[in-house]
Amino acid sequence: MPLIGPMCGVGILKGLLTILTSCGILSTTDGTYILLYNAADAFMVFLPIFIAYSAAKVFKASPVLMMAIAAALVSPTLLSFVGAEETLSFLGVPIEMVNYQNTFFPAMVACLLGANIERLFKKIIPEMIQLMFVPMCTLLVTIPITFLVIGPVVTVVSNWIANGVVSLVAVSPVLAGIVAGAFWQLIVLTGLHTAMVPIIINNIFTLGACPLNSILTMTVFSVSGVALGYGLKVKDKQRKSMALGNVVAGLCGVTEPIIYTIALPKFKEFVCAFIGGGVAGGIIGFAGIKYYNMVGNGIFALPGMIAPTGVDSKFYLAIACAAIAFVVSAVCAYVVTNKED
Repeated sequence: MPLIGPMCGVGILKGLLTILTSCGILSTTDGTYILLYNAADAFMVFLPIFIAYSAAKVFKASPVLMMAIAAALVSPTLLSFVGAEETLSFLGVPIEMVNYQNTFFPAMVACLLGANIERLFKKIIPEMIQLMFVPMCTLLVTIPITFLVIGPVVTVVSNWIANGVVSLVAVSPVLAGIVAGAFWQLIVLTGLHTAMVPIIINNIFTLGACPLNSILTMTVFSVSGVALGYGLKVKDKQRKSMALGNVVAGLCGVTEPIIYTIALPKFKEFVCAFIGGGVAGGIIGFAGIKYYNMVGNGIFALPGMIAPTGVDSKFYLAIACAAIAFVVSAVCAYVVTNKED
């Protein structure tokens, strides 16, 4: 809950900046844009640290100590080894480095581990020296386990997901569209979606088009629709303004505020996004609509579905699918939302 306000604020600000640059009012090289965008983006980049603060309260651990553990996950020096030829090792054991920026679960799991280890050392270490040695010992044990265990698990799972979706598209585009369109935002929560980016880029440069991202784009519209349906139904003014304000951010491709403030706390609404995204994704897969250029996200991703030969019927169908994902999810969310929430 403490993260909801700032998360909504930065999401709307990033969406507004995207609109201003797309309309030519600002340029991405302008100092105004660089300052505001990066200030807003910093909240999501360092999200694991904020997650650690809240997790520490739930797990009854030291908030600052848990934040220190999460800070290691987003350390610029350690992140520089992600994908680098030079690898890190801990006591001779190689570390599979993963980018933990914008992720939720890795920091939460690390804090769950850290909280238990902290309690263990408080029982072992004499009280008069706990102030210094409990944090030191907790960090000494938790951080290596986090990078040696959580990192490899995230990497393996991300590869499974990426390869699985690619295989599914090859076997049944319709089924792939339904599955990916419905559940992709769950993958975004874990940070594992980054495994798909190299595949999308590779498809565009080697095949000239990618059938995946056109499906995944539909999930942005489905989540945005959930925010609209929830916002129209709920009576509480604060929640209503939060939800309706995030519709704009969602349509501009910034879905995290909606996911963390509405979809996850109110999981029935998240299921509504699964329905809308699955329907639209299935149609995209059936029609064979592809993604030809790396552009933006949300409404700004739609031009990426214009074929090199020019605008055709598939592009208009892609717009229709985006509308279907948005409207179906909005209607479903309106129906299931408790207006007295």
